[in-house]
Amino acid sequence: MFSKKSLLSSVDWKKEKGIILVRAFFLPQSLHLFVILFWFGALFPLYYVIKMEANQRAGQIVNDFSKKATLLVPLIFVAGIILSIILMDGPDFLSHPYDLILLSKIAIFSILMLIAALNKFRLGPDLELGKPNAARNLQSALVIEILLIFIIVGATTVLTGLFSPTLT
Repeated sequence: MFSKKSLLSSVDWKKEKGIILVRAFFLPQSLHLFVILFWFGALFPLYYVIKMEANQRAGQIVNDFSKKATLLVPLIFVAGIILSIILMDGPDFLSHPYDLILLSKIAIFSILMLIAALNKFRLGPDLELGKPNAARNLQSALVIEILLIFIIVGATTVLTGLFSPTLT
């Protein structure tokens, strides 16, 4: 019989553990990326819809997008937490640059959620009602969202390129 310690330290276990972690990583990573692409991919077209369409029609389109985004965008956070649990090394949280950069991504994502809520509950309805400056305000909010997403993508590049934890 093998002891638990010898089994866990074997090369075969490490290889198997890596395969299990890669498989566990696939679904949340796919969900994370799909929803990010849905959200980010809609921001540029929304900006131009607001610019080109009448306020009421643009407001309807923004509100339709907001309904879908309200269901999907929180999944970015859920999938991100699952990915973090898979990748994190345990109780040494905040002792590595990876952890600090991850926290900055979470903070920026929280700001994005606040802007998205503002868009959904204030700026989108203002646009649909034809309030003065509503189009300009919503376009400005979309530009800020786009810039913050670029910052998150940059942070992700640093995380994966320089500080990424190993799966084995």
